[in-house]
Amino acid sequence: MTSAEMSLPILHGRRRTSVRLRDGAMLLETDGVRRRMPVTAIERADVRGAKVRRLTVVLKGGEPVAHHLTCRSAPGVHEFAQAVRRALPVRDADQPRPNGTELVTEEPLERAAPNRLRSGSTRHRRG
Repeated sequence: MTSAEMSLPILHGRRRTSVRLRDGAMLLETDGVRRRMPVTAIERADVRGAKVRRLTVVLKGGEPVAHHLTCRSAPGVHEFAQAVRRALPVRDADQPRPNGTELVTEEPLERAAPNRLRSGSTRHRRG
């Protein structure tokens, strides 16, 4: 992992929700699903809500789709929104835009197993 990748912001929301930027895409993890949204699919990133702690990312398309994440840190939300805006490609106003929802991929998240000894394991005792 490069130092630039390590410095990219990560937002943590409620109920094990998170969003991060990685490899030209925004990764939104929520409800047991990881959604990979290429930055080319994103129309804009806004900061809204009470105490400006809600990130709203709008995808391009005939009927735009918005994804939301509320975070405790208003500065973190602003920083992440700025990072998304910097990552967006520059386009002419008349340039056709792809349907962003068609570019989004989803995959189930694997739950991490608790760190327990498996059956059949041996413990070493000093005695």
